[in-house]
Amino acid sequence: MNSRISSLLIILACAGIAEARPSKNHNSVRGGTINFVAADVNGAVAVTDSRLTDLSPGVRAGALAPGQIGQKLFQLDQFSVCTIAGYYSAPTLAVSEFVNQAPAMIRRFRSRLRQQRKQIFIAQKLDMLEAIVGFYIETSANLRLRDNPSEPEGSYQSQLLIVGYDPDGQLEVGSLWLVLERAGEKTGTPTFRIQVAEKRVQRVGDGLVIFVAGEFGIANQLIETPSVWQDSDQNIASAVKGCKRIPGSSLGWVCRAVMREPALTVLQMKGMGISLKESVSQRTPTVGGPSQVAVMSFGQVQSVEQPEIPEVGDSGISFQIVMGDTFGSSKPQQFFSPGAVIEDSSPHLSLYVDDTFNWKMQDISNSYLSGVVFNHCLVTYDGGILHFDGSNVVNESGLRIGWHAQESCEAKRLIQSFKWSSVSFEMGRAPLLSAHCRWISDTDRSSPAKARSVR
Repeated sequence: MNSRISSLLIILACAGIAEARPSKNHNSVRGGTINFVAADVNGAVAVTDSRLTDLSPGVRAGALAPGQIGQKLFQLDQFSVCTIAGYYSAPTLAVSEFVNQAPAMIRRFRSRLRQQRKQIFIAQKLDMLEAIVGFYIETSANLRLRDNPSEPEGSYQSQLLIVGYDPDGQLEVGSLWLVLERAGEKTGTPTFRIQVAEKRVQRVGDGLVIFVAGEFGIANQLIETPSVWQDSDQNIASAVKGCKRIPGSSLGWVCRAVMREPALTVLQMKGMGISLKESVSQRTPTVGGPSQVAVMSFGQVQSVEQPEIPEVGDSGISFQIVMGDTFGSSKPQQFFSPGAVIEDSSPHLSLYVDDTFNWKMQDISNSYLSGVVFNHCLVTYDGGILHFDGSNVVNESGLRIGWHAQESCEAKRLIQSFKWSSVSFEMGRAPLLSAHCRWISDTDRSSPAKARSVR
């Protein structure tokens, strides 16, 4: 069996900042930024700023975070790049090794993508990053807010944009907006959960597609004003005249193609992104610093331009990716054997894509699963982040819910949405299948979010 189980580090988010003196708070939450992605028939461009902002309570808005600049644009593979706005990092003193840094996570995630046997779709990459980002931001927030109740929950928002080519050559742009919500209390301590405020994958056709994240409120005002672009480039001014918001999205625009008007070149889209970034930086102290730019055309990433940024070290938090593997024999077995596991005991997240489990006992706590088939298995869930979408198949397989997941919405969704041969509970106590749980369906994973910029 070729398990190809990969262990790697995690957590993403991004940044923004101001002109002022650096904050001396080295235990701060950092974030805020401007991200811009534009794509049409000629290719795509992604542009971000570089500033890092201290988001701690009592710190003046726009105060420089330690380090002052950070990486916000990441090349995932030769076919795609992503940008992240909002939460960048936040040390967790209660668990010192849980230091989350976007650059280290992306670097290792990228190395594992390159080891896969096949190119994967933009939608799959976005799903994986949702699982990864959600797991580590949620855990980090719960560790910190337990000891820092005055810290604003809004500091833990994250917006991610991804642009790239699918295996069939189709250019697509994906967006993901995660927010932190209070989930309840355990032993008097508030607990928080990550929720998806917006998620979508937009196909690029004949017109221009634009997505902005971070300080998107200011950026959207500029996009809505074609006269802003008259002096810089008449073609850009003409292109944005036909721009309309994507229904249900706070971050995306589609600009209809106008007859006899040529599509923007990648150089024009690059100029538009840099101009937008500079205009936003003049209006808010949380945006600024050198531009980070990626250019894509002819089915792949052509160039990435970034300032020199000190490399961030890895933390001890890991995740695994298992793709296209088969575990167990298809022949009937007398007992369930252990499924896929990772050997270390540190906090981790597991991502399974297009795998098959036969006669296995497989734990799916803190896991992302898509296109996975369970044949004659016992699937166990005992809490934590879970992405178990409708592409998964359960054949003659049972479900066991652990004590920590008895009242979770994830357990309720598993029970209600799939045909298990049996459902059992660790303490013999079934969860109340109440109506207060909500989740985004597999056919519509985008919902309107409050029109508020991520800082």
